[in-house]
Amino acid sequence: MWNIEERNLLKLILKELIPASEDGKIPSAGLTNVINYLEKKSKEELSVKKLFNVGILRVKNFVISTKKDINYINSKDTILFLKILENEEPFFFKEFLKHTYMGYYSEPTVRPYFGVSSNPPHPIGYEVPLEESNFLESLVEPVKKRGVCYRKC
Repeated sequence: MWNIEERNLLKLILKELIPASEDGKIPSAGLTNVINYLEKKSKEELSVKKLFNVGILRVKNFVISTKKDINYINSKDTILFLKILENEEPFFFKEFLKHTYMGYYSEPTVRPYFGVSSNPPHPIGYEVPLEESNFLESLVEPVKKRGVCYRKC
């Protein structure tokens, strides 16, 4: 659906919406699979497609206005543009950000960086490590100190 230029425009802003970690170990949202996720959402819902196409056009106009090759637009300029876009197109920005988060955090290669399995949560769920009993006890200690706060029948 989206051509290479449009995918590059999306990558430009996705890398700023969820940037890579400073050490480069955790990738930005500019992953191909995140763009594929957004494209799939656009194909599934006409309203999302129209909304995203408006956003892509705005990004394209921004790139043209910089008079630079897309590969040489710095992060500072892109962030400034995104702030303007958020103010001028709040509905687009909110929806695009929501879908970006959904695409990024559902990406199997990303999830392990945040302590969850790369496997889908269903049907067996994520493997979650057990907490130390001392730690759990420290969490409930303040509640126990308050005593009974309901009527006994």
